[in-house]
Amino acid sequence: MSFNSYSFLLIFLPVTLLVFYLTSQIKGDRWPILWIVGASLVFYGLWDWALTFLLIGSVLINYTFGIFLNKGQVKKENSKKV
Repeated sequence: MSFNSYSFLLIFLPVTLLVFYLTSQIKGDRWPILWIVGASLVFYGLWDWALTFLLIGSVLINYTFGIFLNKGQVKKENSKKV
C-alpha cells in the first residue's frame, strides 16, 4: 500500500485517524500511542512483511536502549547549572 493509493486515502487513513481520536478521549496516553504503533506496523506490513519484522526488531532494540539511557540520567536537582 502506498500513500497515494485509494485504499490508503479512503479506508486506512480515515479509520486510523478516527480510532486515534476516539482512543485519545480515554484517560491516559497509552492507548493512542499503541494504536498508532500498531497501525504503522500494519501499514508497513501490507507492503512487505519481512521488513516489518526488521522494523519490530529495531523498535525493540531502540526502546531497550532508551530505558537503559534513562536509568543513567542524573536527577535534575543534583545537576550543575550552567
